[in-house]
Amino acid sequence: MGKGDRKTRKGKRFVGSSRKRTKLNCYGINKKEQKKIIDYQQEAAYAIKHNIVPYGDIFDFEGTPNEKQYKVLYLFCRENLNIHYRRKSISHTSFLFSNDFSINAKARKKNNQNVILINIGLIQNCIDKYLYNYALNDFITSKEPYLVDRFDSSLSYLAFQINTQFTYYHELAHLFQFSTISKEQELQEIGGDDKYNTPRFSDRHNYGGMTRNRYICKKEENQNGKTI
Repeated sequence: MGKGDRKTRKGKRFVGSSRKRTKLNCYGINKKEQKKIIDYQQEAAYAIKHNIVPYGDIFDFEGTPNEKQYKVLYLFCRENLNIHYRRKSISHTSFLFSNDFSINAKARKKNNQNVILINIGLIQNCIDKYLYNYALNDFITSKEPYLVDRFDSSLSYLAFQINTQFTYYHELAHLFQFSTISKEQELQEIGGDDKYNTPRFSDRHNYGGMTRNRYICKKEENQNGKTI
């Protein structure tokens, strides 16, 4: 038997063989195939099948006027959740948009699995207030033209990103809380006059804010080619 025919294990591969252990994402799918296979429709189907979220509560953004904004946010959050799953920071987590017009979001632990639900009312509110707020662009450009030139997106789009992604990171902080609790949980922000009063809100609020600040600083670093 030649040297190339040996089948003894050495590390994560077989000597004499091109066979390698493939990395799987939280759906048990080859990481390389993830972008080809996982999409929002499959995410929703998984949640329905495992009784995590009822069919009627899930908003399907495909074919809607703001499909692009929903899809970009979904892909960002899905990728980040996969990172935390691989780090074993959280258990399996679904990310979905809720068919609810109130300006809110929630994190839930059910059937030993997590889900983050962001209401379409919150997304639409951020679209109306920030995404298409051209007066905001004009105002900031008139005051800080040098600052505006440093970004590759409009300030109104950046404001939309900050608000929607901050919401995601806030709900993610709930999941970190759930990781030490075995029973089923659901936490939804209780707001009044734009103020939240859930227990220990400030901790999750700070986590969301710090995470978004790091993202903006990284964006600045990438554009300038230097560390800030």
